[in-house]
Amino acid sequence: MIAAGSQAFWFLTRGTGVVSLLLLTGVVGLGISGAVGWKSTRWPRFVTQGLHRNLALLAVAFVGVHIATSVVDSFSPIRWLDAVVPFVSAYRPVWLGLGAVAFDLLIALVVTSLVRVRLGYRSWRAVHWLAYACWPVSVVHGLGTGSDTRAGWMLAIDAIALGAVIGAVAWRVGRIRPVRVGPRLAAAGASVVGTAGVALWLFAGPLQPGWASAAGTPASLLHGGKTSSATAAVGSTGGSTVALAFPTKADLAGTTQQTSANGVVTLDVRATLSGSTPLDIEIGLRGQSNGSSIAVAEGAVRLGTADDPARYQGPVAIDNGLIRAQLTDAAGSQVNVTISLQIVDQAGTTNGVVHFSTPKGPS
Repeated sequence: MIAAGSQAFWFLTRGTGVVSLLLLTGVVGLGISGAVGWKSTRWPRFVTQGLHRNLALLAVAFVGVHIATSVVDSFSPIRWLDAVVPFVSAYRPVWLGLGAVAFDLLIALVVTSLVRVRLGYRSWRAVHWLAYACWPVSVVHGLGTGSDTRAGWMLAIDAIALGAVIGAVAWRVGRIRPVRVGPRLAAAGASVVGTAGVALWLFAGPLQPGWASAAGTPASLLHGGKTSSATAAVGSTGGSTVALAFPTKADLAGTTQQTSANGVVTLDVRATLSGSTPLDIEIGLRGQSNGSSIAVAEGAVRLGTADDPARYQGPVAIDNGLIRAQLTDAAGSQVNVTISLQIVDQAGTTNGVVHFSTPKGPS
């Protein structure tokens, strides 16, 4: 019933977003460090200047593809207007709006570089340095709305990009002559405070369960426009604070409701689990239909008791037709679930098996 992966647009959006970040990091690193003006007998100045300019143009191209695939993909209600006008989108308006700000600044960076001779040095320099703000804005945009923010490899890429830019700042400040203590302390302080602020926000927001809802994802995308006890807002406070005891394996029995809109298929599974402790589970999946299967792009699992049905929550991953999720409650207790589902008949009768395990370490 469930197929791993998603459509090409979704993968293109993710991939071009990551490449754009790396290219922008190179552009900003070269510019801030002053390496654009560096030269040697083997490496003339026009080579570094050309590299800087071509990286910026390539970044624009990848950002353009990133925007186009986001808009063309019918999964999310993103318009062309949302790409250039900040904070007007119905989909994650703040974080998507920051992406629009970064894009506008990047365009300003490229345009002013192309007409530098006509602008005059002072005007060009002022706009140029202001446009470098596109890098931190794009980083926060990616962390706030990216599909892979929680992935270890994506966090590593973000850390490398941040380290590269901080290193460029340190290199630039270190070359100031005569030596000035004030600028060096200011640069070091800004780097520490900025990095700490982003890290605290990241761990308190995007890395927490339920961020998709908190970020401003429309309810119609989160759970097919329906409201139920198991699709209530993240952070349910009902019931006991004592961690539940889970069996190693439990049978699942329930129903599945399928809806389709704008080419996006939504599956809402509501079921109970066998065992000494009655448990309710709801699984929400969204993706594109491939005939007899669904190519899942996003989903979530909510698990709990009758008085606290949204006790444990977490996003899903699809692995060889199995639904996998690491669920967390408000107290930080975690449990891994692996779910095998089968729709039995046209009425949506569903059965399956759920395997539980304790996480070996931090997610």
